[in-house]
Amino acid sequence: MPLRKASRTRTTPATTTTTTIPMNDEKLKVLIAQGVADVLAEREATISRNGEDNHDSGTEGVVELT
Repeated sequence: MPLRKASRTRTTPATTTTTTIPMNDEKLKVLIAQGVADVLAEREATISRNGEDNHDSGTEGVVELT
C-alpha cells in the first residue's frame, strides 16, 4: 500500500486594521478635560452614596496617643 502525504492547510494570521483620527492639541485638551470631569463626577457620586461627605481636615488614618 503506498504512503499518502498528510494534507495541511496553511492559515495566515488575522489582519487588524486600526482607524486613526487626526488629533491636534485642542482636541486632545478637550478629551482630557472631559475625562477628568467624568472621573470627578463619579468620585463625587460615590462619596455621596457612601455618606462620606464629611469634609474632614485630612486627619484620616492619624492615631492619637493618649
